[in-house]
Amino acid sequence: MYMMEVNDKNAFQLLNPWISEDRTTAAVCSAIRLAEQSGHLKTRRDEVLSEMVQSLHNTSPSLRLIQQLKEMTAKGQQLDKINMEIQSRLMDKETRDIMHLGILESKISQLDSLSSHLQAIVQSKDHLINRLQQPFVGDYLKIEAAFHMYVKELFPLAASCLAELSSNLQTIQWASGFDTKDGKMDKALMAISASLAHLQTSFQTICQLRNTLDNLESQASGQVTSS
Repeated sequence: MYMMEVNDKNAFQLLNPWISEDRTTAAVCSAIRLAEQSGHLKTRRDEVLSEMVQSLHNTSPSLRLIQQLKEMTAKGQQLDKINMEIQSRLMDKETRDIMHLGILESKISQLDSLSSHLQAIVQSKDHLINRLQQPFVGDYLKIEAAFHMYVKELFPLAASCLAELSSNLQTIQWASGFDTKDGKMDKALMAISASLAHLQTSFQTICQLRNTLDNLESQASGQVTSS
């Protein structure tokens, strides 16, 4: 009878968590159970399952291999993305001169400015030539002694440039009036090709003539030696 009462008491204590011989521990345990049931704390079952999963990952080679394959796949995707970005930047760097509107507009404006400047030079060619051919009459240039050497080197260069100014202006005038339309470029290329072929033929003829003269000279010297 006494054993039945003890068993009933233990069963009652299990059913009612608020009754225990150690009331402090029982209260804490009851609070933990209520928190687990209400979802404020993870149940010990979840902790056990997570520990089991972690243990399987640590002990199973196949699971470790799957995890490593997942990591390799993710890193491979990141590497492909980085390589694609690098290729895109390289292509942008190589084609920026013809693809970026700002650079194209800048080049067009520079070409317009250069064309206007060349047109002004061609139109003022006679005035520039007359002005440059006139002797200088006026005060001497005041130059510091430290720069006399540089001025001395400058004047021969300026003289050579002035001597070639007329031919350079003619070249500029020809370039401004040269048109690549209506087959003029093809005719010019054909004329250049014909000139090059003529030069090549002349060069071969000169080489043959030189070899013939060398042979004649060697034969003449051999006859003189034998006589």
